[in-house]
Amino acid sequence: YHLPVSVNSAPEKPELIKYIAFYFPKSFDSTRRCKVIYYADVLKLEIKKRIELFPDEPENNNAGKDYLQFYLGEIKELPKTIVSKIERSDIVHIPTNTEKLFSAQEINDLWWENSPLEDIMHSEFKRRGIDAERQWHVFTGGQHYFLDFALFPGGQKIDIECDGGQHFATQEVITADKKRDALL
Repeated sequence: YHLPVSVNSAPEKPELIKYIAFYFPKSFDSTRRCKVIYYADVLKLEIKKRIELFPDEPENNNAGKDYLQFYLGEIKELPKTIVSKIERSDIVHIPTNTEKLFSAQEINDLWWENSPLEDIMHSEFKRRGIDAERQWHVFTGGQHYFLDFALFPGGQKIDIECDGGQHFATQEVITADKKRDALL
């Protein structure tokens, strides 16, 4: 398995990854589509140039870029399939922990961003029966953003952000956050 190092969604500490679980996007058949069914142990991790991984593609624009190469153990079936309520093509990887991987009911239960506020909000949305998608990808104004939560009641689009203290640390951060909020 491989993942570009430079991608915004690449893991911050890949050396801590114990498992890789596989999300099947909507292009797969209906028995696998929008589900996480399988996982594997990560045995080893190396950083390699893309050209080393794909030597038959020397003309690729990313040929000289760094990629994480994961060496995996046997692919196993999760005790319980994890479903996505909405077809998501934006999922590259989801940072999670072992407990969440093996107890998740649906895809939004997996996210683990060291944000207790987001976990509380997610739990409260679920308790109240509100469908909220975590880390929803949006491309607008020439920029990629990941919303803390996206809600789609009656065809509307609502962005909910859980801004903790880090969003108010400096005037520069406050200004950037206000600009982002206005754009979204």
